[in-house]
Amino acid sequence: MTTRNYVILFMVTLVVGLYAYSKMSPVTATRNSQQSARSIDARLTTEYATEGWMREEIQRPGSVANLPFISIRKQIDSLKSDPQNLFAALAHYKKQARESPKDAQAQFRWAYSAFLASDYQATPPPRTPKLLDDIYLSLGEAPNPHSFEYTRIHFLVGYLNSVESGSEALKQYGIKFLNLANPDDFDLRYMAISSYANTLGMKHQQPIDKCLNLATALQKDFPERYITWDLLGRLYSDKFFFVKDPQYADKSIHCYQQIIHMAPEQSRQWQVYAKRQISLTKRYKNQLKTTGKL
Repeated sequence: MTTRNYVILFMVTLVVGLYAYSKMSPVTATRNSQQSARSIDARLTTEYATEGWMREEIQRPGSVANLPFISIRKQIDSLKSDPQNLFAALAHYKKQARESPKDAQAQFRWAYSAFLASDYQATPPPRTPKLLDDIYLSLGEAPNPHSFEYTRIHFLVGYLNSVESGSEALKQYGIKFLNLANPDDFDLRYMAISSYANTLGMKHQQPIDKCLNLATALQKDFPERYITWDLLGRLYSDKFFFVKDPQYADKSIHCYQQIIHMAPEQSRQWQVYAKRQISLTKRYKNQLKTTGKL
């Protein structure tokens, strides 16, 4: 075959490949139709969660299969107060997980240490911590250990890797976790509610009201966590758009005012985010007042 023929064959293969890629299902649109730089990863997350072993029932926290993962979690938790040691352990666990892709405990060590190191509460949404890249799919490649702790970290990492994608599969798992989460487990409760809320849009009042009740309870249980005010603010904003009642815009504004009051002065990202949300909500409230439409 001549060089010219090779070039032609390459170009045909490239065109066919691009066409096939264009036909792949896109990531579910976000509430704000935002597309992250990791849209391909988000699509894979959604498709894998739909087709993989995560469809199985979540094991109860007290199962025997959970014991080794509880032990690993406690071991890694002891490193939280020392970031240098935590990141050193993370590098070691990542290497082990890469070398043993079918070892569920190795995958768990990598995922849980990366989750702690990501400090997801430090920045406003959308947030996809770089430390969590590739971990979600790696967790799914290991044989299912039928452990609550393993499925929990799989869900948490999946949520953070597609936080604004509105994944239906993650929402369904979030609903299951709402009934199983320990009341003291802030991360699981927050992400279970959020994953459900992120799929609602502005079309369904009953689920929004359910999420508002759950988010209000979470905020009362964890008054020092200002990210719960963001969750409440987004939900009140959704209800405002649904029922077109200015009182819910005011409630949303109040939530973001609380963030401005509570967020540390050095947390400029949260300050800017909250002020922007207040400005947008006031704009829509005035629009409703002057035109009667949103």
